Amino acid sequence: MTTPNHKPASPSTKTGCLVPSLLIFVMFFLTSVIVKARPFGGTLLSLAIIAGAVALLYKKDWQETVFKPLGIDTTVKRYVVLAFTISFMLLTFVTTHEEDADALWAEGKKAEAVERYADILNQSTKPKSKMLKRVIEYYFESGDMGKAKHFCTVAVEADVEPSLEPNELRDLYQTTKSDFLSKQQTEKEPEQIAEQPLPEYEVIQKKNRPVGGLHAEVLIPSFSRGTPVDTQRQVAKAIADKEGCNTVNLYATREAQQAMNSATYKADHPDAAKGYLGSWGVVPNEYIVAEEWE
Repeated sequence: MTTPNHKPASPSTKTGCLVPSLLIFVMFFLTSVIVKARPFGGTLLSLAIIAGAVALLYKKDWQETVFKPLGIDTTVKRYVVLAFTISFMLLTFVTTHEEDADALWAEGKKAEAVERYADILNQSTKPKSKMLKRVIEYYFESGDMGKAKHFCTVAVEADVEPSLEPNELRDLYQTTKSDFLSKQQTEKEPEQIAEQPLPEYEVIQKKNRPVGGLHAEVLIPSFSRGTPVDTQRQVAKAIADKEGCNTVNLYATREAQQAMNSATYKADHPDAAKGYLGSWGVVPNEYIVAEEWE
């Protein structure tokens, strides 16, 4: 019985599809690099590559010299590589949305430029400081504080701090940043409180107010005005969530609750109100300590 001869595939056959694919990937990567280098060095390099690729299309002997060592041994594969090379290089001459906006800005058409910048920023995960600065300052100068603050928030969320002018804008950015960090902390607090047991407390009174919704008067004997404000705030919010209340007053003593709800009792017991600690939710998502009320 005769066994048929199986010849192993030649190296050129094995690499015949891989190499063109790698070359196309390199062209794709090179395109993005060239776009950033425009209009001078990148443009010249693109023109040089296009000229070289066109020359290879017409020079068969040059194709042999360039492609044969790479294992690209068929005319179809060679034309595919050259076609993709020329296509990618031509793409480098297509302007980006940012470049279009920059051109409008340079021409003094700031409203149109900002509109395009805003679209880019709203879709970007890594917004550029230059665009943020132009957009925020433009909306501030135009009196549109809502949009100015919105893009300050975009900058804060992306951890980008543009060099804003004037001082009022820098203050707006810092305020937005503080609000953002405070909101992050507030969102984390329920998890932090959940990991620790709440102190023993008693709901002295719960009532539904015409303005503000359900309110609770809460006694926490283990607390005092010396208890860290962050702890008071976290516990007040956790109790409000647990009791289903919109607002909560915290007291260290029962006498304090009586004093804060009865002018006569407070007059007869002037020191009793010192057991009042603070309120959660009177200002949405904020804790106001007792000293701020007094």
